[in-house]
Amino acid sequence: LWRLDSNNVHDFPIIQICTNINKQHLNFLKKKTLNEIIKEDIAYLSNFTNIYIGKQTPYVLQKIKVHLKKNKSKIVYPETWKIIKSGNSFYYKDKKTMIKLNTKHVYSKGMRENVCLAIKVALDLKIDKKIIQKTLPKLFFEGRFQYLRKGKIKKKLQKNESIMVDGAHSPWDAKNISNYLKTIKKPKYAILAMMKNKQPDLFIKNLRGVFKKIYTVPIDNEKGSLKAKELYKIVSKNKIKSEYCKNFNEALKKITSKETKLVVVLGSLYQIGNILNRN
Repeated sequence: LWRLDSNNVHDFPIIQICTNINKQHLNFLKKKTLNEIIKEDIAYLSNFTNIYIGKQTPYVLQKIKVHLKKNKSKIVYPETWKIIKSGNSFYYKDKKTMIKLNTKHVYSKGMRENVCLAIKVALDLKIDKKIIQKTLPKLFFEGRFQYLRKGKIKKKLQKNESIMVDGAHSPWDAKNISNYLKTIKKPKYAILAMMKNKQPDLFIKNLRGVFKKIYTVPIDNEKGSLKAKELYKIVSKNKIKSEYCKNFNEALKKITSKETKLVVVLGSLYQIGNILNRN
């Protein structure tokens, strides 16, 4: 939300970039509606600057255009570029340029859209295409679709087990990660922790059919964390096999075995911070 954001102190920023707007951060809002989120994010952007809008749903994009109608900035809408797929590869494409998304750590549609938005901004800043292409393989989003390839937690798993952490905590995030995980054929198990002020029921609904089992845990040192048993009840209500544990370590011990699998830790950026520190 931009209206009261700590960065909203510059009268004439060179560029303002708005990524995908969806229904989250509701605890900061009065009406808790999508329209209120759009207004908070868009209606208070500065004038006389360059505004870039990322990919949106048609409804959100229409509302954005209404709010920006009187804004005296140069506005670049998402229709000016697109993602195309050829074989197993994805490409950024606009009227003048086509760049292969030669990324090693970008897995989801949402992340690819953010990368392409960044490419559009970089090109408009006259950054050389070759530099962009050289940079793409190095792109890395901490705590988002992040596989732990080494470290203390990784060592607790067997060789045939892999682990990924993702700070997904909104229903939109859950859809994004679910779509990616459905492309992975091996069995998947989740360790889930969430804050009380999120939308756990809506989040969990989007995880149906993805995991063989979800283990719920609390978030260490967070008073606003949902208790593992409360979260377990919500998961069970959504007809997903579940079990609650007193902490992350207990859940990991119950999951690990000789079975080939992917362990996914998700539901909270606070929790992911804890896990990355431990690892």
